[in-house]
Amino acid sequence: MKKIFMIIIIGLILEFMGGCATVSIPDKDYKGAEKLEKPITTPVAGDGIFGKWIIDRFGLPAYEYTMDELSDPRAEWDPKLAPKTKLMWFPIGNQRIVATAFNHGFVQLFYYESDPRWINFFDPEGRNYTGGFGFIQEGQRFFPTLYLRRPKGAEYHRIYGMGYFEKIITHSNLRVDQVVYAPYARVKDLPVLISEVSLKNLSDKKRTLNYFEYWDVNIHDVSVFLRHPILGGIWKRSYRLTPRYFPKHQLLMAEGNKVWGEEGGFPKKPRNYDPEPPSVFLAALSGEVLGYEFDQNQIFSRETGWITGPETLEKVSQRPLNARLKNNEDYCLVLRQEVTLEPGEEKRLHFVFGYAKAIKPKAIIDQIREPQSLLKRTMLAWKQELPLFQGPPKNYLSREVQWNYYCLNALSLIDGYYETPFVPQGGNYLYSWGSRGVIRDLSAYAQTFTYYNPDMAKNQLRLILRGQAPDGRFFYGMGGYGTKHELYYRPSDFDLWVMQAVTEYVFATRDFDFLDEEVFFYPKKTGGKATVYEHTRRAFDHFIHKVGTGKHGLIRLKLSDWNDEMTFLTARNKFFDTIFTIFRGESTLNTAMACFIFPQFADLAEEYGDYDTAELARAWTQELVPALQAQWRRSGWLNRAYSGRGIEYGDKEFFLEPQIWTLLSGNVLTPEQAKILIANMKKYLIEPSALGMMISASRKGSKTTRPGEQEEGGIWFAMNAPGIVAISMYDPDLAYKELLKNSLTWHADTYPELWYGIWSGPDSFNSVYSNRPGETWYQKTPIGGIGPQEYPVMNAHSHAQILYALAQLAGLKGTVEGYLIDPKIPSISFSFQTQTASVKRTKNCLQGSFVFQADGEISVKVKIPSDWGDNVLEVLVNGEKVKTDFQEGLVRFKLSFQKQLPATWKISSIHE
Repeated sequence: MKKIFMIIIIGLILEFMGGCATVSIPDKDYKGAEKLEKPITTPVAGDGIFGKWIIDRFGLPAYEYTMDELSDPRAEWDPKLAPKTKLMWFPIGNQRIVATAFNHGFVQLFYYESDPRWINFFDPEGRNYTGGFGFIQEGQRFFPTLYLRRPKGAEYHRIYGMGYFEKIITHSNLRVDQVVYAPYARVKDLPVLISEVSLKNLSDKKRTLNYFEYWDVNIHDVSVFLRHPILGGIWKRSYRLTPRYFPKHQLLMAEGNKVWGEEGGFPKKPRNYDPEPPSVFLAALSGEVLGYEFDQNQIFSRETGWITGPETLEKVSQRPLNARLKNNEDYCLVLRQEVTLEPGEEKRLHFVFGYAKAIKPKAIIDQIREPQSLLKRTMLAWKQELPLFQGPPKNYLSREVQWNYYCLNALSLIDGYYETPFVPQGGNYLYSWGSRGVIRDLSAYAQTFTYYNPDMAKNQLRLILRGQAPDGRFFYGMGGYGTKHELYYRPSDFDLWVMQAVTEYVFATRDFDFLDEEVFFYPKKTGGKATVYEHTRRAFDHFIHKVGTGKHGLIRLKLSDWNDEMTFLTARNKFFDTIFTIFRGESTLNTAMACFIFPQFADLAEEYGDYDTAELARAWTQELVPALQAQWRRSGWLNRAYSGRGIEYGDKEFFLEPQIWTLLSGNVLTPEQAKILIANMKKYLIEPSALGMMISASRKGSKTTRPGEQEEGGIWFAMNAPGIVAISMYDPDLAYKELLKNSLTWHADTYPELWYGIWSGPDSFNSVYSNRPGETWYQKTPIGGIGPQEYPVMNAHSHAQILYALAQLAGLKGTVEGYLIDPKIPSISFSFQTQTASVKRTKNCLQGSFVFQADGEISVKVKIPSDWGDNVLEVLVNGEKVKTDFQEGLVRFKLSFQKQLPATWKISSIHE
C-alpha cells in the first residue's frame, strides 16, 4: 500500500512538472524541417574555432587553445540553466582524481570520496579564482600566470594534454612555463595535482624574482537539493577549517574539522552528507619557502577583487597563524619562493596541491619521489597504455581513439564507501547534481574497458554489484556516501545491462575465476556477500520474477526502461494511464535486449555448472522471441512499448532502441525484414542527421521535450554504439560511416563554433530537428533545472561508446568457446591494438593477439575476407603452423595461452 501511495504522489508531482514546465515549443514555431543541414563528408581536423589539435612535446595528442575568449564575442555561450559565460574547460585526471582546467587559466579540483564537492570552486564575485596559477614579482613589477589577468602585451600559450594543462607566458624578458598535472595513478595513487613552474631569464642581466604559487580553498558542495532556491537554504551545510603551517615540510593546510575520530575518517554507514570535509593542502617539493598566506583578504582588494600592487605580495611572509577565518570562502593557500637567474638560465619549482582525509598530508607527500622527472614518467605511462588504431585513408580516429581513452580514464574516481575506483557517468549528473550515474551507464563502461583495460572493467563491475540488494535489485543510482536513490524512477532494464557486462567481460578476458570472487551486497555492513556469479544470477532471477512479462508476452516497462521518459511517453503523459503503465506497461526494448542477452548468459551459467539456470534462460528466450516477432509492423520496424491499458506506442513513431537488439539477436527477423529495417533506419534516422543517428524520427516535442532533443529525435551515444555494431552485421560500410559521424571530430567539423563536442561532450546532442542543432538538452521545471547544456562536457558516454563500437568493428567478439574474429572495417589495411587484444589486416594477411587474465585454451573462428576467394591459407598460432578447419568462410583453430602473456595468431593467403 505504501508503494502504491508513493507512486501516486510521484505521478502527481511529475504531472505538475510536465504541465508547468516551460520547455515545450509549439509546432507553429518549429522550422526545423526547412533547415536540415548537410553532414560534412570530408572532416577537416576537428579543431573548431577555439584552437587546434597538435602533437605535444611528449608525442601525444593535445589541444592548443588559441582563441582570446575575453575579446572574441564567439566565445560566449548559453548554459540555459546558468548565466551566459565564456568559460570552457578540459578534464585532467589520473584514474584517482578529476580536475578541470579552464581557458581563463585556472584549475578546479573535484572530490568524491565521502560526498561530491569542488575543493576550490570558481566564484570571482567572492574573489575565488580556484588556483593553479602564480604571481611573479620583480621589484615594483608583477604579473600573474592567469590568462584572465594576463599582462598587456604578453605572449600566452595554453595547451591541454593528457593529464596536464600547460601555460607558457613570455613577458618582461621572462619565460614562465607552468604545467599543472595529475601524476599518473600507476606511478602512485595520489589525490593531488602537481604544479611544475619553469622560469627562464631571457635577458642579459642577472635577476632575482619572487614566485608565489596560488590556490584557493572554496569547498562547494554538489547536491540536487542544494541547487534548489528554497531547499538549498534548508539543507545548507556547514563545516570548519583551521589554518596550519609546517615549516619542516613546507606545507600549508586548511584543516577540516574532525568528526569521525581524532584523526578524522569516514562515516560508519551511508549518509547523504559527510560533515567532515577533507583537509586541503599546498606544499613545496623543491626550493625554500620564504613566506606563506592563507587569508584572501591579505591578497585581494574587496573593492576591485584583485591585487592592488606589489606591496600586497610583499606582505606574504612567514607569520604566526591567527585564529581561523570567519568565512571559509576567504581561505587560500599561497607559498612564496625566491629565484635567482643568470642570463639565459632556467630553474624549475614544484608544488603539490591536494586533499587528505583519514590520512595526514605528509603521508601523501612522502610518496612523491623525484618530482623533477615525475611529469615525464606520467606521460610515458600514458603513452605505453594508449590504444592504437590505423584505418582507412584520411583517418582521424587514430588521434580520437587515444584521446577518448585518456578522457575515459581521466574521469575515474574512488568511491569512498566501497573503496573502489570506477568511472562515473559524469557531466551535469555528477558535477552539477552529485549523482555518479545509473547502473546501465556504469555497465556500458565496463563493457568498453573489457577490450581496453580489464582491471578497470573488473573494478567497474565490483562497484556495480556492491550496490545490489540481496533480492537482486539494483537502485537507480548512488550518491553522497553510499546512499541509494530510489525515487522516482524504478527502472526495469538494469538487470539486463549487468548480465551483459559480466558475461562479456568473462568471455572476452577468459577470467572465469572472477565469477568466484565474493562481493558485498548493499549495504555492505548488513547485506551479506556472495560470488560474482551469484550476484549475476540474482539479477536474472529478479528480472524474470520481479519485472516479468505482460499480456503481450513482452517484458514489463515499469518506470522506465533505458529511456527514462518512456513510461510517460507511452501513457501520453496522462496521470492515471501513467500509473497503470508503471504496473502493466510492456517494453519492446527490454524484450529485444533479453532475446540477445539471455542466450549468452545461459552459456555462462552452463559453463559455471548452473545447468538449471541455463535451461531456464533458454526457455525464457524461446518464449520471448515469438512475442518480439509479433511486434513487427508493416511500416518496417518494431513498435516501442504498450501502455498499461494495452495501447500501442511506436507503431507509427519510429524509435531506434528496440531495433538495435532485435538485429543483434540474429534470430528474430527474417533476412527480408532485416533488410527493410536497415533501410528504414538509414532513411529516417541516419540520412537526415548531420551527426549520428537519431533516437527517433519524431519531430513533435512533448511537455518536457523539444523537437530534435532527448527522446524526440535527439542523438544518444549510449544507443548509437550498440546500434553501430548491429548495423555492421548487415552493412559494414554504413556502420563505419556511422562510427565516424558519432565521433567528436565529426561534431567539431559540423558545428565548429560549439566548444563542447571538440574535446569532450554530453550524453546526447540535439539533431537538425532542434532549434539548437549540435547543442544539447535541458529542462526547466518548478522544482529546478536539469540537463547537460549547463555542463556539456566530461560525460563518459561521449568517450566510451566510440571505443566500444570500434573494438567490435575491429572484429572482437568473445564467446563461451573463445573468440569470433569478424572485422567490419571497410579497408584492406587497418590495425587495432589495446592492452588486451589486437587485430591487423593487410591485403593478404589477417593477424592478431590476445592477452588473457588466465591460463587456458580457446577455440578461435576467423572470418576470411571475401576478396581472398578460395585461396589456400596458412595459419600460424604462437608462431607455429597448425591444422585448421576451413568452411563457409570461417577458419577454426585452437589457441593456447598463459596469463598476461601475448598469444598470437596469423592467417595468410598463398599469395602473401
